[in-house]
Amino acid sequence: TKLKMGGSVPKVVVLILSTQRDDYKCFVSNIRNTWAKDLKSNNISCYFYEGGWDKNSLEGDTIRLNIDDSLSNTYDKFIACASYLSMLSIDYDVLFRTNLSSYIDVPIFINFLNQSGISQKSYEGVGGITHLPRERLYAKSPTSYFTRIVSLATSLCVGFFDIGFGERIEFRSGAGLFLGSDVVAYLIEYNDYKRHVMLIDDVKIGWILKNKFNSVLNVRRFDVLESDAHKITKSEYYEMVSLGLFHYKFKNKNRAYDCNKIREMHDHSIRALICTKGS
Repeated sequence: TKLKMGGSVPKVVVLILSTQRDDYKCFVSNIRNTWAKDLKSNNISCYFYEGGWDKNSLEGDTIRLNIDDSLSNTYDKFIACASYLSMLSIDYDVLFRTNLSSYIDVPIFINFLNQSGISQKSYEGVGGITHLPRERLYAKSPTSYFTRIVSLATSLCVGFFDIGFGERIEFRSGAGLFLGSDVVAYLIEYNDYKRHVMLIDDVKIGWILKNKFNSVLNVRRFDVLESDAHKITKSEYYEMVSLGLFHYKFKNKNRAYDCNKIREMHDHSIRALICTKGS
């Protein structure tokens, strides 16, 4: 069903953090043929963005950037993408930055935009807490065994005691991040010392925006696990949906599972089976 985007609804552009890597092409294809298609049918611009190209260009629904495509460089890649949108004169009130591990229920997403009061000054998403030394280590070597041990230990500390080593950083998860146009402009222009510290993009954004743009909304997300440990009762699930659940995240070790489930989620009946207990 096509929904109206007039009235008080902010103009939104959706950016999907992507990559040239062959093992993620399944995700791009399944998103393109499900929820990205729904966005397009509702006149919402949606672009995949990826690095590793010899020049900046817009090819169909993909923004190709002349910048390093690695995980460690996601902040610079985001800034390059936002700057390129400006150069292309693509206008928006709010950017919604997500990634290839997401499924978005577009009608509920649009209702959220309509009812939440999100604006050009918004910085919203699912909240997280981390600490600077851990994130600097992760950005330099995200797949190393030592990094994983430090990450796990710090996560346990934060989860149970809210302690950790070094400066505490509150941030909004990049899996589903709302950034108003004023916030994006601030990030593009920002060039103080934090700009040059290597951190993953969502953590770095939270660090830079500290005490500048405050988060006030309760943004919901449903994380789907291959173990089925995520499953809840039907009544619990439909209550979450009624309260505005539009974002489902798939980030398991079995990436084939994630990719296939993103495609299956487009069927409402299968989506309920994926998320709930019982027959």
